[in-house]
Amino acid sequence: MFKKFKNLVPALALFLLPVWVLAQSFSANQNVDSLQGGGELFLGIINSYVVPIIFALAFVYFLIGVFKYVKGAGDETERTKGKDMIIWGVVGLFVMSAVWGLVKVVKNTVNIPTGDSNVIPDLPR
Repeated sequence: MFKKFKNLVPALALFLLPVWVLAQSFSANQNVDSLQGGGELFLGIINSYVVPIIFALAFVYFLIGVFKYVKGAGDETERTKGKDMIIWGVVGLFVMSAVWGLVKVVKNTVNIPTGDSNVIPDLPR
């Protein structure tokens, strides 16, 4: 089990290197002095880097399934493994896209502000 992750960790570290190097310039006006600023920075990093990486990994999983399916044309077990990978890759991409769309619909329905337009309400005077 550990041998599978042995090659993944350096590749993931190399892939995430720009995130670590460019962390200071993620947002020039980001206030990390407060808990809210740190939370916004954390969510911004997740939305900008982690979610696209997960989508890309699901797509790569799907493509590996396609290659296994085509490569295993003579072997029924390899074709079954490839077909299962294709199905689960499509299901994963669909679920992630559906959740992303549902979050957008709820966000637009509730009128949650986006970006730097966060306004903290004051008490009426």
